[in-house]
Amino acid sequence: MLDYALSLNAYERFLMLFGVITAVTLLIYVSIERFERSERGIAKKRGQTFSIITALMSMCLFFFLTLIMVRKGVRWYIAYPIVFLITLGFLMAILVIFGRTKKIRPPKTDYRMAIGRHGVVFKPIVPDKPTGCVSVNAFGQTIESYAISADNEPIPIGSIVKVIDIDEKVLVCMRIDRRGK
Repeated sequence: MLDYALSLNAYERFLMLFGVITAVTLLIYVSIERFERSERGIAKKRGQTFSIITALMSMCLFFFLTLIMVRKGVRWYIAYPIVFLITLGFLMAILVIFGRTKKIRPPKTDYRMAIGRHGVVFKPIVPDKPTGCVSVNAFGQTIESYAISADNEPIPIGSIVKVIDIDEKVLVCMRIDRRGK
């Protein structure tokens, strides 16, 4: 193995070095994933680690195939596009066989945090229709939701309101006078 490494020119050593680095990183990620799943007793599933492992496999494939083609006498400017297309085909096959990874979704908003807080109307609130919209800052989180009037009075844009209740995701609001009442 040492003789093989010494027989490489600088460009081939570069490809070999990065191929080995990505392969080692890939093995580390696969090992961590296996240990975590067996330790917790979690069934196999695809997630964020699956995306990382797929990207590392593709990079490893790219570096080693390029190295093989260059060692066989193919010029690097011909080997790159060929290996790139092969790597792209590999990625497509992985996506077709295993499917896409699930997107990370933000946590659901707890609209109950808005009760008792003041907000600003940015779409007019009309009586008995949840078409108006209010923006409320609750514990550093901005909650924007549809709103209805508690006293069945229309509330114009820019009015300050107090959220007194919620009805599913619709905020029940009461207009506050400019004097703070």
